[in-house]
Amino acid sequence: MSSKLFIAGAAVALWLGIVLQGDAHAEGAERLRVMTFNIWVGGESSGQPLTQIAKVIESAQADVVGVQESHGEKRNGKSHNGALAVAQLLGWHYFDQGDEGTSILSRFPIVAHTPNKYGAALELPSGRRVWLFNVHFAHTPYQPYQLLDIPYNDAPFFKTAEEAVGAARVARGQQVAALLAEIDGVRSDETPILITGDFNEPSALDWTDAVAEAKRCPVSVAWPATATLQDAGFVDAYRQAH
Repeated sequence: MSSKLFIAGAAVALWLGIVLQGDAHAEGAERLRVMTFNIWVGGESSGQPLTQIAKVIESAQADVVGVQESHGEKRNGKSHNGALAVAQLLGWHYFDQGDEGTSILSRFPIVAHTPNKYGAALELPSGRRVWLFNVHFAHTPYQPYQLLDIPYNDAPFFKTAEEAVGAARVARGQQVAALLAEIDGVRSDETPILITGDFNEPSALDWTDAVAEAKRCPVSVAWPATATLQDAGFVDAYRQAH
């Protein structure tokens, strides 16, 4: 499978098993099970104990998790770090990405990170390294709601794909560019690169002409966040598996 993959989800947990170094049956091949998980305001909004989040990760048999919404609500100037608590429950390594929103949990040691902490390098039992980048892009304005006339944060409504793409670029374009700039800093060593995240934007592969003709979305839209990553050589991991 490609060594450059991305897995995106919104307020959900998704996982994918990845085979490093070609054929799963080849000598020296390794399996890595990667998950993206928005734990929803540090796990507080679900009304479930953090042990339930740990159980979800264990049930998925994940090896590494890109977490979004790591922290809870601030109280007296402080917020509970739910992701760190889950890492401690699992007995895993933890990497704080520095913005109180994203973090990386790993069964394997975290041995390096990029300057702005978008990505961390994991060392697998064989000694092979893998880069995992984890992001949480801006949630508002949310263009699907704007196209569907759903009120959200006083954002205006519109009808065309061009308006949706333009608004999405304004909302998240700089974040995508910053992510790719960090990735460019580690591409040269040919280490596998994975991206997890809550993009707060549909996949460029979802709102197609066929889907619009089936009345499942109002218009066909080439959503720019994932389209930009595909143009940079990444593969939608969910679509690769399914």
